[in-house]
Amino acid sequence: MQTLRGANKSTSGHQTCEFVDGVESLIHQLLTCYDLKEDLRAWFNQSVARQVAEAGLTDWLAKVQASDLKALQAFTQMIANWREPILNYFEGRIVTVLRKG
Repeated sequence: MQTLRGANKSTSGHQTCEFVDGVESLIHQLLTCYDLKEDLRAWFNQSVARQVAEAGLTDWLAKVQASDLKALQAFTQMIANWREPILNYFEGRIVTVLRKG
């Protein structure tokens, strides 16, 4: 990938515009990803009933799917696979962990 410095020295005006558009698109994706991460953090830190948490998780997953962020698609699949244990956390906010030893 070309750096911004390299784009200024070796590309035409049209190519520079395309490069800047690409960078702006990446920045938009990063900001969207950050906002979604913060939304998930806020959701998880709520002290709400399981049903409310379930609705919030469903809404968050829908936002991620609508965003088309490839970086989060595998993560949403993991969330879907672990949905019940994650939601069970909202029933008493206790985590069961197996210990060795």
